[in-house]
Amino acid sequence: MPDLSASEREQARLWALQSFRVLDTPPQTQFDDLVRLASNICGTSIALVSLVDRERLWFKARIGVDDVEEIPRSIDAFCCHAIREPHTFMEVADARGDPRFSGNALVNGALGIRFYAAMPLTTREGESIGTFCVLDREPRSLDHGQRQALVALARLTMELMQGRRRELELQRAMVERDYRLHVGRRGTGEPAGSGSFAVAVISIDNLKGVENCFADAAGEATRLIASSRERRIAVGGLVALLLAGAIVRRKRHPRRRGRERFAHRRCG
Repeated sequence: MPDLSASEREQARLWALQSFRVLDTPPQTQFDDLVRLASNICGTSIALVSLVDRERLWFKARIGVDDVEEIPRSIDAFCCHAIREPHTFMEVADARGDPRFSGNALVNGALGIRFYAAMPLTTREGESIGTFCVLDREPRSLDHGQRQALVALARLTMELMQGRRRELELQRAMVERDYRLHVGRRGTGEPAGSGSFAVAVISIDNLKGVENCFADAAGEATRLIASSRERRIAVGGLVALLLAGAIVRRKRHPRRRGRERFAHRRCG
């Protein structure tokens, strides 16, 4: 197989990151516990699970920078360097003395970062999607035990993310299986498992709150869908709308005023 170009490698890396469906998800205790542990073990004020997206670094978990959820990738952050070597531990004892970072905004700006150490978060296919890292505002170095601990915590982080991806894949498979069984019982003349279909899976946080706030929207959406075969299934907080040969048609609302009221409705 010919070598991939830099842009092709980056695209493959981004596809790997997207496959975990973790970007912009709410905080999770498991990840928060890992960065807290890393900060205590390494004696640093900052610890992050940093995911390198196309134009930003987004922090799945963070301690020591609670008011910073993401930073632009354009500032050439430490993690952008670390992911270039997917299996290599990276440590910068004093960023001001390192020509790669001495002029960096993270070093000379308000954060004043001096120390950085990270282990890339690397998939089984070898794609580095981010880092598990610790940072500090004072120069320092880690001992062997601290480095080994950081490597282990990065590995645990990837196991958590792999488990999340397996769970999502399993839920999708369950939805597809349920649909095929549903078609087979409808007596349509089609054997179970035949025919084309589409599966839409939408992950919704605070589902109950969404239902309470947008109850009218659910009814409106249902009226906008014309289908001979339709079924909705809730699996572990995921809402799946299964459509077979469905045609989505716009309908004119009989009362424009009511529609405008709905459009301007706000959540309390």
